[in-house]
Amino acid sequence: MRVQTSPEGVFDSMSCDTPNASCVGGELGDGEDLLEPEPELMTHILTSSVSTSCDKGTQKPPVRKAPYKDLSDRSKRLVRADMIDLLRDEAMKTVHFVPEDLAKFMDELLQNKNFCSAFGLVQDISKNPTMQCLIKEYQACMDKEKKQEVRRRSLKQTSKVCIGNSLNDSRVTLTGEKTPEHFKDRVTAANSIGRLTCYADERRRILSIVALDYPYGVLQDLFNCSSKTIAAAKVHCILFGRGGTPPAKFKFRRQCVSPDILMELSEFFNRESVSRPSSCRSVMIDGQETPVRYWKDSIKELVNQYLLEYPSGVKRTYIYTHLPSNFRYNTMLAGLCNLCDEFGYSNFEKFMSFLSCVERATTVSVNDFKGKVLQYQRFMKTQFAHQVQRHSPCLELCMNNAFASCSQPHDRFCPDACVLYDVCKQLRTLLSGIPSASERESLTKELDKLMKVHTQYVAHLLRTRHQGDYYKYILDNLQPGEAVVIVDYKMKLELGVRTREIQRDWYGNRGISLHGFLAIAQVSETERRRGN
Repeated sequence: MRVQTSPEGVFDSMSCDTPNASCVGGELGDGEDLLEPEPELMTHILTSSVSTSCDKGTQKPPVRKAPYKDLSDRSKRLVRADMIDLLRDEAMKTVHFVPEDLAKFMDELLQNKNFCSAFGLVQDISKNPTMQCLIKEYQACMDKEKKQEVRRRSLKQTSKVCIGNSLNDSRVTLTGEKTPEHFKDRVTAANSIGRLTCYADERRRILSIVALDYPYGVLQDLFNCSSKTIAAAKVHCILFGRGGTPPAKFKFRRQCVSPDILMELSEFFNRESVSRPSSCRSVMIDGQETPVRYWKDSIKELVNQYLLEYPSGVKRTYIYTHLPSNFRYNTMLAGLCNLCDEFGYSNFEKFMSFLSCVERATTVSVNDFKGKVLQYQRFMKTQFAHQVQRHSPCLELCMNNAFASCSQPHDRFCPDACVLYDVCKQLRTLLSGIPSASERESLTKELDKLMKVHTQYVAHLLRTRHQGDYYKYILDNLQPGEAVVIVDYKMKLELGVRTREIQRDWYGNRGISLHGFLAIAQVSETERRRGN
C-alpha cells in the first residue's frame, strides 16, 4: 500500500505490504473528517500476526517533515486524528477490546501524575497564589518573634470573643450583643483583634494541607524541608484532616531509647534494694490504677548506682526527666502489710530470681516471662480485688468457688488472672528439657513452692475483700439496738502530738500502748429525739 501525504508533507512516503487489505484514500476537504475503517477490518489488522515491511531508509514510526506548529489547520486535524487512532488502538489492546474498560483506563491514565509530567501537563504550582501563600506562611512559622507576638496578644485578650455560628447570627463580639458599630463587618473586627493562637508544630499543620497532593520531590523544593517532615505532615493530614489541629487529649510521644534499655531501667526501679511497694496506696496513671512505690534512698544516689551498673544505658538527664509518677520519696513511706509483703511482693521478687536461674540453666531468654510476671503483679495489686465478685461468670474471679463451691455456670474467661499460671505451664515444659536430673528436680521443687506461696497471697486478697464486703453488709443491715465494735491495738502512741505519722518517725520513739475501740450503733428515731 502506498500512502501519499498532502503537498505540505505531513508524512514521509512509506511502502507497506499488508495482505487482505485494500487502499482507502481520497481527497478530503478542509471541513471533512478522516474515514474510519470498519470494525471487522480494524480487529483483523490489530490482531494480525503478519509482519510489515517498510522501505529502506525510512523510520518506524516515521518522522514528520515539519513541526506541528508550522502545519495548517487541516494538517493539524489530520495529525490529531492519527494520534487519537493510534492511542485508541493501543488502549484497546490493553483492555482486551472491552469498551467499558476503555473509558476507565483512559480516565486513570489522564489523572496519573507520571503521565502528566511526561507530557508537560503539570502546571508550575510555585506560581499558584494559594501555594505561594502557604509557602510564605510556612517560612514565617520559623520566626520566633512572631510566635511570641501571638502569645503576647493572646495574653492581653482578657475579654471573651464570641463568634456567630450561623448566617443570621453572623457577628464577632467582644463584650456586646453584636459587632461594634465602628467596624464595617466581622472580618474587620477579627482583623483588629489579630491572631490569638499558635499551634505547637505550625509547619506540620500547614504542610498537611497539600502533603497528599504532590510528590516528595516537589514539596521538598517548594518548602525547603526534609522527607521526614513531609511524612509527618501526611500522617497529620490523615489523622486530623488538612490543616487540622489534634485535640488536647491526644499526646504524641517519640521514643528515642530502645525497648531493652527501658526494660533494664524499669527492672532497676522495681528492685527490692531501690524501692518498696505500699500495700494500701495507688494512683491513677493514664487512666489505670498503679500501685505506689517508695524510694529507699535519694534519687541522686540511685542514679549513680544505675550508671555504675549500666554504663551503656540512659544518661542522668533522661532518668531525672522520666522518673515514674507513682514513685514517692521515703519520707512519705506508709506501713506495709506483713502478709502482702511475705506472700505477695517478696514472692514475686523470688520468682524473678528463679527466672534468672532458669535462663542460666536452659540458655533460653526469659525476658518475655519477666514482662508477663510484672504485668500479672500489677493486675493483682490494683485490679484483682476490684474485679472479684460473690459470683462471677469468670471462674478465676468467683469468690463462691474460691471459698467453697459454686453451682452456677462460668462461661467466661479472664486472661489477666491466668497469666502467672500460663507462665508456670511453659516453665514446666522448659524445665523438662534440662539434661541434669538434680538441677531439674531442684528447680521444679522451687517452682512448686513459689506457686504454693502465691496461692496464699490470692487467699489473703480474697479474705480481705470478703471482710470488707461483710463489714458493709453489716452496716447496711444494722437494726435498732445493734452495734458494731471495731478494736485495734496501737503501739507507741504520742497523745496530743500528731494524728498521723510516717513509718520512719515510728521507729525509736517513746509512747504508750493502748487498745482503741470504735462503736457504731443503730439508734431509733425515738431514742435519737430523746437523746437530743
